[in-house]
Amino acid sequence: MTLQVNDLKSIANRRIRSASSSLTKFVLIFEDGEGLELEAGGSTVHIEARVLPAHELQEQTEAVCKVDWSWIVSSDIKAVSLSSASVVFQLQPAGDLTIGAQMWQGSAFLSFMPWRPAK
Repeated sequence: MTLQVNDLKSIANRRIRSASSSLTKFVLIFEDGEGLELEAGGSTVHIEARVLPAHELQEQTEAVCKVDWSWIVSSDIKAVSLSSASVVFQLQPAGDLTIGAQMWQGSAFLSFMPWRPAK
C-alpha cells in the first residue's frame, strides 16, 4: 500500500524496534509486528511509503555509507509529515529525523538528516 497524507495515523504512536537503510530504501520495524518501507524512485524525485508486516521487509545492508540507526531504536513516533520528496518523523526521545529523496546522475537516492555513521 502506498501511503497518502491522510494515512499517517497508521504510523503515529508506534515504537521502533529496528531500522536499516540502503541507497534507495529505509526500513523501520515496529514493536507491534508491522513495518514501514520508504523507497526513493522514479525519474521524478519522490518517496513511496508502504506499511507491511515486518516479515515481508528485508533489512537494508547495501549502501555507500552504512548508517548506525541504533539512536532511534525504542523511540516512539509522535508525528509524521509526508510530502512527495520527504518524510519528517518526530521521534520521542530521539528527536526529528528527515528523510529526503534526491537525484544524482539520473538516479534517485535517499538522504537522512541527521545521520550517524556506523561505528
